[in-house]
Amino acid sequence: MALRDELRTQGDWLFRYRSFLPLVIVAVGFVAFVYAFRQNPVVAGYSSGWRNLMWLVVGLFGFGVRVHAVGYAAPHTSGRNTVGGQIANEVNTTGLYSLVRHPLYVGNFLMWLAAAGFTHNPWFVLAFIFFFIAYYERIIYAEEAYLLHHYGAAYRDWAAVTPAVVPSVSRWRKPVHRFDWRRVLKREKSGLAYLMSIGFAFHWLSSYLGGFSVFERGEHWLVLLLGAWLVSLVIKVVQRRTDWLKETALQGAV
Repeated sequence: MALRDELRTQGDWLFRYRSFLPLVIVAVGFVAFVYAFRQNPVVAGYSSGWRNLMWLVVGLFGFGVRVHAVGYAAPHTSGRNTVGGQIANEVNTTGLYSLVRHPLYVGNFLMWLAAAGFTHNPWFVLAFIFFFIAYYERIIYAEEAYLLHHYGAAYRDWAAVTPAVVPSVSRWRKPVHRFDWRRVLKREKSGLAYLMSIGFAFHWLSSYLGGFSVFERGEHWLVLLLGAWLVSLVIKVVQRRTDWLKETALQGAV
């Protein structure tokens, strides 16, 4: 198999199992946190301090990147774009897509970087960065192979002047589409809850290792966890029981 075909096959496979691989990363992260605790027991108290709040801000910024990209994207885009998945009706080139070709992956990176940062293990954070690069490099290759095949010169010309994942601020172009909050609520309803769940899980682990209750320190993690999942649950119920989040034909369904 030619290398380009192998990279595309790997990219499709990695995307197909994208829901399970992050769980492996979190599991390894727990091990890394336990190791960091054994090296320095003080890290058990970090979950209630400014260090974890700093990483939480990083994760929330990544979530905000995803919200902006999804909200201003054209209908039937900003999703899976390979022969095995969603077909894009047009190429997004404005808004965050004018700064970087894959803003959703930038958002994913920041959210998972926050999860890695919760371990307070610099070696694990470094290993995660290298893993993420290898992981998404293949997914991006598979997606861009589809877009090149589907759009040809139009996509090639835009990609030639737009960075893949490192934003070029000077290239900013105002979004041409109206912000679609319905699409954001439907697509991103669980992302914040997952981030808070991971943060709380590390807080619980630090509480267990440090010998204190999760209610003694960092009770804000419990509030954030319950609040995020409550919002996610409400959105799911509204989506199933009503047409309130149903997108119009003009907006397009996602």
